[in-house]
Amino acid sequence: MYFSRFISHFLLVTFCLSFSSCGDDDAEDIAPITSPVEEEMLEPQIPVFKVFSNPGPTYGIIQLLASDTLQLEMEFDFHLDTNGEVLREVSFELTEKLGEFEWTETPIGLDSGMISAIYVAPDNTRGDTRLDLIIESDNEVYQESILINVDYRFDPPEILEFAFANDSTSVFAGDTLAISFIANIPAGIDSISFFGLGDFVNDLSEFNGLEEVSDTLYYVLPGVEADLIELTIVDSQGLVAEASVSIDQIFSVDQSFMTGEYRVEQLTNGVFGDVFNASPFTVIIVAEFGTDIIRSFEAEYLPQFGLDITEVYQFELNFSNQEVIFLDDQPTGLSCTNDPLIMGTSDTNGLFDGIDDSSFTLILKENVTMACGAPAVDVEFLFTKQ
Repeated sequence: MYFSRFISHFLLVTFCLSFSSCGDDDAEDIAPITSPVEEEMLEPQIPVFKVFSNPGPTYGIIQLLASDTLQLEMEFDFHLDTNGEVLREVSFELTEKLGEFEWTETPIGLDSGMISAIYVAPDNTRGDTRLDLIIESDNEVYQESILINVDYRFDPPEILEFAFANDSTSVFAGDTLAISFIANIPAGIDSISFFGLGDFVNDLSEFNGLEEVSDTLYYVLPGVEADLIELTIVDSQGLVAEASVSIDQIFSVDQSFMTGEYRVEQLTNGVFGDVFNASPFTVIIVAEFGTDIIRSFEAEYLPQFGLDITEVYQFELNFSNQEVIFLDDQPTGLSCTNDPLIMGTSDTNGLFDGIDDSSFTLILKENVTMACGAPAVDVEFLFTKQ
């Protein structure tokens, strides 16, 4: 009997709860049931911590160098809170006291918005720190943390020298130029690159990781266009050093340049007076096979002695500085006992115009070995095209 009445009572209560009504007294004591979805919507949205650094969002441990700045932002939204909460206080804690922190936006009294701040890493300390950002509303306290690692900053990279070894700016197409390269990179080279029309003989990647560089780069010139060679170094910190050297004019010469018949005048005396035929005289200049810059002519040496000795003499056109260079150690076919009379490169070279071959000067050193007890003498000639 008792069990039967208990079951009847349980069913009655269950029935009344199901319909939220079973007599006036019972209805006042029973609150309506809220669906799980509604309960979830009534919770305030938890702020999401966003850390922004160049070039974009970073997660996990933030790696900074001395004096770096880091932008911090946190979004919050209390719109769905049934209690109508608003932001009451924002504070932070920085362990190890590494760096400084300043607010750029703290929308106190609002129920949604963005909290913004800037963290500045110290300039003379290294280590790890944890940044705790604490947000307090009317009834809740939220805390978000990030870990920051601060390392020393090396001095920026510096290119101390990047210049032609011979200070030339006007050169000949196809030449290989020597460029002096000196740099100081305390953090070590991460990458090195260049921009130019030509190419380096060196493998520039071999410099990666180096903290100091003192070397000679060899650059092969392209065609006839003016060129600007730009060198860029990026160190392990991402800092950049740049240098450039310009080539104002690149000459291109064909086989016909400075060839043909030329009238030759000897401007200064040689060891024995006239060096070649009696001045003035004419020669035929030809381009040596396989090269654009070597020229030659045939002439008799010391004709006044009646020895009838004729040799071919060569000179080189240096388009880098527009000099005419008489090649060294050229025999004359004559000698004094066992001492041959040799002609070679003078202390000062002759000159020419890279775009006009109507005339040029040539300077040679006669009697380089000082044979016959005679001195070595620089002799200058003027060549004029006929």
